[in-house]
Formats: sequence, C-alpha cells, structure tokens
Amino acid sequence: MSANFPLHGQQSQQSSSQQQHFYNNNNRKRRAAPPLGLRELEKALDMTKFCEQLRRLIDQPIKIPSTLSMCPAGQVAKSRHVPGKAKRDLLSVDDIWADDTEKQKEDKKCLYNVEDVDEERKWLLDLLLEESDADSGGEEQITDQDLREILKIHSKRRKFQKEYHSDLMNSQYTYYGAGLISAKDRFNENQQKIVRKEQQQQQMSSNSIQ
Repeated sequence: MSANFPLHGQQSQQSSSQQQHFYNNNNRKRRAAPPLGLRELEKALDMTKFCEQLRRLIDQPIKIPSTLSMCPAGQVAKSRHVPGKAKRDLLSVDDIWADDTEKQKEDKKCLYNVEDVDEERKWLLDLLLEESDADSGGEEQITDQDLREILKIHSKRRKFQKEYHSDLMNSQYTYYGAGLISAKDRFNENQQKIVRKEQQQQQMSSNSIQ
C-alpha cells in the first residue's frame, strides 16, 4: 500500500497559498472602516471639485476687448514705458474704454451702489470712479524697516480706533464706504438711527438736570 505524499512543488504552492491567505486576513483587518470624524474630515478636505472647476477656468479662452485685439504696430510702440513717466498698470481699464472720461465713469458706476449717495459721500464715489495708472509698487521688496513701519502704523491705528469707537456718534459712519459696494446701502438708515439715539440721550439728560 503506497502513501500519497505531496511533491515538492505542491508543498511550495500550499505554503504560498497559506501565506497569501494570512496576508489577506491582515489586510482585511487594516482596511476596516475609518472613524466617522476622519471620513468627515477627508470629505471636507476633498479638493476634487475645486480642481475640476479650476481646470475648466484655465481651459477657457482669454477674452480680450475688441479695442486691444487689433492694435496697430504704431500704438504698440507708443505703449512702451517712457523714463520719467508714470508706469501704466497692467490691470488698467483706460485702454478698454474710449478717451471720453465721463463715459468711463458712467460705465463704471454699475460696479457700485450709487442710489443713496448724497453730497456727503460724493467725493468718495468720484474717487472710486477715477482710474489711476501710477505704479502701485507691488513688485518692490519689503525690507525689515518697512515691516517695522507697518507694525508701528498698525499699533497707532489700533489706539486711535479704540478712541474713535468710544464715541457713539462716530458709529454713524459704519457703512460710509462699505455701502457703496454692498447690495443694500445701509449708511443713511444707520446714520439716522444713531443721530436719533443721541438726541434721545441728550433730551433725557437735560430732563434729569431740570
């Protein structure tokens, strides 16, 4: 009676299959579902949609205004920077509109909320509608001295800001500039509210003295 002994190759296959089964079991243990907090964090940090939106924006063709698309060679030469003259800003809109300054202002008014602008804030609106071509200096390197000056100005600003907000009447200017770029200009409404409150307090104090 002959015994059935496994051959050497069969032993190797059985051993490798057992090892593979052991590794698979360990991998199943390692691949357990992560905690709910970790899954929420991964979902919040997922940048897939943002990257897809960014890729679509990059793939879109750049829209160049018609006044710049067919620029004659003579005008290109004139647009070069001349020493001693203010450098033209890259984002300047002067080349998009015609030379009519009033037409430029009318077109740019649609960017701001001008419905409730009175004489008190007209100067601010005019300032926003003006286009400056002076070099902003954004390419200059900031030195340590510049940083010290910035920190000094910031410290003074916080000091004066605290003194400024201690006066109730100064809060009437809360929406002085922000109202021009908001969907609803709350400056007049807030100003009237603060003025009425101040008048009521003055009247109450005068009555108490009497």
